[in-house]
Amino acid sequence: MKSVLCLVVRAALVLAVLTVQFAFAQGPPAPADLPPAAGENQPSSSTAQGGPPPWTIPQFRLLREDEDFSFLANPQLRGHDWADPLKYIPLRSRENWFLTIGGEAREWFESYRNENWGELSYFPPPGKKPIETNSYLKQRYMLGFDFHLGSRIRAFTEVHSGFVNWRAGGPRPVVDEDKLDLNQGFIDANLVLDPQDKPKVTLRVGRQQLHFGTGRLVSVREVPNVRASFDGARIILNTHQWRIDAFATKPVLTRQGFFDDHWDHSQTFWGAFATGPIGHLPFNVDAYYFGLQRKTGVFAKGVGPEERHTVGGRLWKGGIPFVLGEGWDYDAEYAFQFGSFGPGIQINTFPFFVTLPKSDIRAWTVSTQTGYTFNGVALQPRIAINTGITSGDQHPDEPKLGTFFTPFPNGRFFGAIQTNGPLNIEGFRPSITVHLPRRATLTADSYFFWRQSINDALYDVPGFPLRFGLGGSRFVGSQPGAELFWPVSKHVALDATYAYFAAGDFLHENPPDKNLSYFGLIFSYRF
Repeated sequence: MKSVLCLVVRAALVLAVLTVQFAFAQGPPAPADLPPAAGENQPSSSTAQGGPPPWTIPQFRLLREDEDFSFLANPQLRGHDWADPLKYIPLRSRENWFLTIGGEAREWFESYRNENWGELSYFPPPGKKPIETNSYLKQRYMLGFDFHLGSRIRAFTEVHSGFVNWRAGGPRPVVDEDKLDLNQGFIDANLVLDPQDKPKVTLRVGRQQLHFGTGRLVSVREVPNVRASFDGARIILNTHQWRIDAFATKPVLTRQGFFDDHWDHSQTFWGAFATGPIGHLPFNVDAYYFGLQRKTGVFAKGVGPEERHTVGGRLWKGGIPFVLGEGWDYDAEYAFQFGSFGPGIQINTFPFFVTLPKSDIRAWTVSTQTGYTFNGVALQPRIAINTGITSGDQHPDEPKLGTFFTPFPNGRFFGAIQTNGPLNIEGFRPSITVHLPRRATLTADSYFFWRQSINDALYDVPGFPLRFGLGGSRFVGSQPGAELFWPVSKHVALDATYAYFAAGDFLHENPPDKNLSYFGLIFSYRF
């Protein structure tokens, strides 16, 4: 019965999107060029024909709650996109009372050969033949309602539905399937307004998404099929040029049924994040503190409770993915972790259970990205170098843990192949991006991976050990690939990716060690 209901809900959502699009498609098409987001220091006057200047039309954001369509209160600015009637639905005759509706459908075909370096061919699911090729379809649907109840109160709710079809081994826990649930549901109380009635201090309470900076440490987990959510409270301070977020939350534990997600009682996450410019310096600054308590942390050293505190900063200019910059762009980030781990149980003594004493945590990470765009050259090529290091545990027998833990990474930490993760790793990536006709971009790159410490494990993206292999070689492997991204229109985007992972010495010493290949094709529709 639930599967039938699930199919009905999915079909109804797709049908509603298509029906509404055709019903409201009387307006002229969207501008040919994708404009910058609203509010980016552009002029505010309309065109001579009375239509909206293209810079006032917001792009769809990664965080849909950050979109602002209040400019559609002016009737002269409506009718330039089929979705305009959904973006500003007056609720009362009073000012700033309106509803915005938005959504997304994403279809993602993935095909792995020798997934996880051949684990399914070495260890197939019970009753199955060895599997070399694993091809499947990931589907995600999201629908959001943004109620603006005057200048002081706002209510935002968003439901999501994620499915995986045909995957050998079935959906992966947490990230692949969530039939229907609340992704976000929060209330904003704007405690302080500026002279233009824009919020300066906002209290946000409820289920919400957290995404800071590039999403390297804390993200919405956009790449996997199911996004990450948090239940809690946040204070948002907007100054003239700075934004500061302070929050206290419980991560939401994803379950595969209908409206059955709930708090993860084993974790608590809190912190503060600030971003903005400093004077006339030619870069922006991020500064942050994150606190994380987990009842169970799993590392090569052992298993036990932990409390981590992360303090870090980032300097950046440009370098947004798929948007070519002007001249130089750069991004440099450093973070330090301290806290405590244990007491617990050592892993490397199995089958004997040996107590692990309480240990201090001292860990660090550094990453850089430097790129240059040749604007005066055909195809506007951008060349870039990315580097990243996260510390590993150097001395397994000492009461100190040196493994840096990434709290909530973005799920596509190292290119398209989502096998090895951001713990105990050194990475190097040269890349080149060219700008093709019709706003398409083509990127070719190659990753190279080493373990930062040979006395620590190789970890997956969530942070669990994949291969222990203490001692031995550092070199994990190399991963060349290419990605073609095409924003067909304001609403439609296509993405095609191919990558190949050539296993290195460490994997050969700790099999399975087959070379891995990946192909992905994404169709997304947003409104």
